[in-house]
Amino acid sequence: MTRNILFLNKCVLKLWAYWLGILGLVFCISTPVEAQDVNFSQFQLAPTFTNPAMIATSNQYQFILNYRSQFVGSGETFTTPMASFIAPLINRKEHRRFGALSASVFDDRVGEKGLMRTIGTEVAFAFNIPFELPLGLPILYDSYLSFGVQAGLFRRSIDINAITTGSQWVGNIFDPNAPRNEIFVNDFVDFRTLNAGFLWYSQDTTEVMRAYVGFSARNINQPNVGFLNVSADRMPIAYTFIAGMDAWTSLDGRFSIQPNVRWVNLQAVNQFNLGSFFRYHFGTSASPKGFLKEGSMSFGVWYSTTNGIIGSFGFHQPNYTISMSYDLASIRGTRVPTQSGAVELTVAVKFGKRRIGFKKYNPYEDIPTYEDFVSDTIPDDQQVVQVVDTVKATTVVVSENPNNELPPKDLSVFEKPLFFYYASDLLNIDTIEKLEQIAVQMNNYKDIKIEVQGHACDIARTKEENNHLSLKRAKAVKDFLVSKGVEDNRIMTAGFGDSQPAAANNTEEGREMNRRVEFKLLAN
Repeated sequence: MTRNILFLNKCVLKLWAYWLGILGLVFCISTPVEAQDVNFSQFQLAPTFTNPAMIATSNQYQFILNYRSQFVGSGETFTTPMASFIAPLINRKEHRRFGALSASVFDDRVGEKGLMRTIGTEVAFAFNIPFELPLGLPILYDSYLSFGVQAGLFRRSIDINAITTGSQWVGNIFDPNAPRNEIFVNDFVDFRTLNAGFLWYSQDTTEVMRAYVGFSARNINQPNVGFLNVSADRMPIAYTFIAGMDAWTSLDGRFSIQPNVRWVNLQAVNQFNLGSFFRYHFGTSASPKGFLKEGSMSFGVWYSTTNGIIGSFGFHQPNYTISMSYDLASIRGTRVPTQSGAVELTVAVKFGKRRIGFKKYNPYEDIPTYEDFVSDTIPDDQQVVQVVDTVKATTVVVSENPNNELPPKDLSVFEKPLFFYYASDLLNIDTIEKLEQIAVQMNNYKDIKIEVQGHACDIARTKEENNHLSLKRAKAVKDFLVSKGVEDNRIMTAGFGDSQPAAANNTEEGREMNRRVEFKLLAN
């Protein structure tokens, strides 16, 4: 069984420490929310509302429908449907996503008859800057720092005839014919909004964000939304902070846990949600063209400082996502005295390729040579033999001084491949344990010489990137063995990119098997 992802790497722990410190600061300043929760609980699936920078996180075109219905004790509901379209901006020459454009329509309504209604549209642009963490997280590959800006035009209307004021109450008796003593200039107001945000994120080949940190501000221009003939009623700026990162992944890569947090500030009102996604990855490679493809299911649970519990369930496929959530008593405060919950439904349709890759390797053309991959100088007592067939190119190094005294038991440590984290050359605990055994054998048998052969799955934007990654893996193995006392000139390195797959690259299991290093004893 492939043991590609085993334990947290030290650098993952460091990053966890960094942003958990931020979360602690946010928690210290958070206070109970006493207002309507106008934010979508499934914020990851409402990018145009959460943070305009989030629209640049996918290579696919997306059409997303979000619907939230929030129940209040008076029997009324707050309903908020939203539809969004997101178009990625792809640089075909550089094989990368440099940004995205989006357009969305929004309709927020109070009560079935629309006592108050806000409708409008927003357009956004986000720009990606490739960003490589100095920590070199082993589970991550595509890493970007994204900046987004968004502008909106809205109309807020009110049903004046449905409005009641304190002037219409005499003692405990309500008189609908009594004057309201409030002067309404209009029953609607038009206003513009300006939003902005940034997001650092890193994701895998299935475009699942494995780590992210973002901050955004809505209504930066603080538009006037007042109906009354009084001083301007400015809309406050709403600040949102989000963060999350995969904390654990099972040995077979099918199960993962991603803690995440969201903090929302609206004037003196704060909301702090802390919880986790539990993801199960499944594959159906036997019928890749069917309705059910390789995908995942997600379960989410969060605790809110509003004394509420939020639960969600999502079903994710390459071309569509269906997800729902329920907020249990998510609002308590003076403005909304009682509230029984809120339900959300999200349906997203995605089309286009998830990966921007190079042309698949063709064994009949551009067969890589030994010199393309090997960086070390070949010793004089060795010769290079190039073996080419219709399936793949294989380089075999034949030593004129083979060691025939290595027992089969000791030889077995060289027969097992080493597996690597996704798009990384960092050694994990499992590979280190195996390399320590190999170092012992090479120190015991001084005549042994090996070739370390690095491989990769087809994840990179160019063939050169894959070749470079596979060679880096081979060099990382060599450096470790040298650090354990093995002579440098006894170890050769080669990188074959994705030209020699051990399994098909159309499933996650196959890609895991291809992220490997193999050993070849230099013998006849």
